[in-house]
Amino acid sequence: MQKTRLSKIRRTLSWCVPLTLTALALALAAAWARGEAEIHRLSELLLAGDIDDSRSVLRDLGSPLFHGQDVRTARFVVRAFEDELPLPERLGFEVRAAQLDPSAFDLTLLARAAFARGDFDSVLRLTDLATALGPEVPELVTLAARIETGEVIAEPALYRAATSTWRGESVLARRVAEHLRAPESGVSLRFRDGEALGQLNAGGLKLADGLDPQLIPAILGDAADGVGAHTLHTTLDRELSEAARRAFGRFRGSIVLVDPWNGDVLAAVSDRKTLRREGGTPAFEQMREPASISKLITTAAYLRDGGDPDARLRRMACRGHLSYSGQRLYCPVIAGPLRGLDRAMAVSCNVAFAELATEIGRPALLGELRRFGFDRPFRASAGIRFPAGRVVTAGGDQRQLADLAIGLEASDITPLHAALLAAVVANGGELPEPALVRAADGRLGLHPRPLDAAPNRTVLDPAHADVLRQSMRAVAERGTGMRMKTRGFPVAMKTGTASHPAHGFHVNYIGFGPLPHARVAFCVRITHQGTSRRVRSAATQVTTRLLRNLRTVARQRGWLEPRQPQLAPDLRQRLARDHRRPQDGHGSTSRAR
Repeated sequence: MQKTRLSKIRRTLSWCVPLTLTALALALAAAWARGEAEIHRLSELLLAGDIDDSRSVLRDLGSPLFHGQDVRTARFVVRAFEDELPLPERLGFEVRAAQLDPSAFDLTLLARAAFARGDFDSVLRLTDLATALGPEVPELVTLAARIETGEVIAEPALYRAATSTWRGESVLARRVAEHLRAPESGVSLRFRDGEALGQLNAGGLKLADGLDPQLIPAILGDAADGVGAHTLHTTLDRELSEAARRAFGRFRGSIVLVDPWNGDVLAAVSDRKTLRREGGTPAFEQMREPASISKLITTAAYLRDGGDPDARLRRMACRGHLSYSGQRLYCPVIAGPLRGLDRAMAVSCNVAFAELATEIGRPALLGELRRFGFDRPFRASAGIRFPAGRVVTAGGDQRQLADLAIGLEASDITPLHAALLAAVVANGGELPEPALVRAADGRLGLHPRPLDAAPNRTVLDPAHADVLRQSMRAVAERGTGMRMKTRGFPVAMKTGTASHPAHGFHVNYIGFGPLPHARVAFCVRITHQGTSRRVRSAATQVTTRLLRNLRTVARQRGWLEPRQPQLAPDLRQRLARDHRRPQDGHGSTSRAR
């Protein structure tokens, strides 16, 4: 009986003990795996700089059976991020007492991640911890963090390393080497791609070595007022600026390129003679009559008033002139039947747009000009103030109203403002505020902080902007801009020609491209020509070269890949369907019928 009982116990133990041991092993393995997963999660949180969640994970881990050394190391790393480490002279003692694992966390990787976030103080504390633990210290990142925190580096060994071993290794190495070779005094300026542009100090703007002053707006010397930064990132694109500068050839004038969606000034260049004689930044400051580019604004005013300019101009025929207040207004050509807005804009018929203005009246046209930025200064950006166009003669007779409608004598505009008029049409009806500086930064220029940007002003209904876009395409494809058409870089344009007794003839050629989704809006202003024929010939040559240069850049940057924007419904169809415009007494249409 006793033997039978013992035999049963032995049989029970023979299978129970292995099961128990297996269960225990599985439980221990599961605990180890959970700890491993939590340590991995902790590493990811520390890399992301999420200290609050890291502390939460550490609390949940407590004092685990496994990974105790890793957890203790993690607590020191978290203390480094929170500025709770002991002083360096005591740190080594505490690290040894805690028996930390130097391989538990990649402190070099954590330091690089902290530097990328701009957490320079944490980089230095992680370096102290790495020194105490014994792994290799991330020397370059540490040196960069010391520079960014304002430390003056005067160690010859570091200078030699930066200018030899690190040369070409990375952007960070190049910036550190540049700083150590010539620590900045004042504010550093950079192009939009980060390339050095120059320095702003008490002596003014000093350009980087080898940089052509033609490429840099002198008004940049006004930058940094109140920004409080060591580095400013400008909106200027050096490649596009070079493309604009090369377009001038032997002619005088200014070229402005802007981003039509946010107003960033990509290029603002003038010829050397204009810069020498006028000083300042002619591309932003030179006032001239807008000429026929104002016809876009006149058309917008007519649309806002409820009219259908296409239907109205379809009934007109251009005879080359018409009298207003006893004075003749001449057209560039006798165009004959206009057949609608697109042809009227393409041949730039003066009488057609003077008639539109006569119908809607002076207050409506003046209101539209001011919506488009005339007599309303653009918002200052980083201490830079951009002049806007102005209405010179707000009152007068019908002839002066006609002049205002076609941009002669009664108004002035800058090349920058003219480029922004094209931007309004390109981006669906919004006038962007121009900007020459977009971000502030530290000493190395690797952590840009965007400056507050003014919102775009809504100027046009998107459907109205689409009408103007179509008419500008007609100008480029079969009108006054067709000789500048560049295969492979489709654009929409408007041309304008005027003269001044003291300055001769000038043009404003504005547009945007490549279509359908424009990346650049432009103004080409050519000045100081003796006749309208000569100034148009010069402008055609310059604009053609510009568009060809832009085509080269567009191909390199992939701008020509198909990207179809969402356009507004066809306004002509909408007006034909549901609108009949009443006569409102602002003017008679009898002369044009």
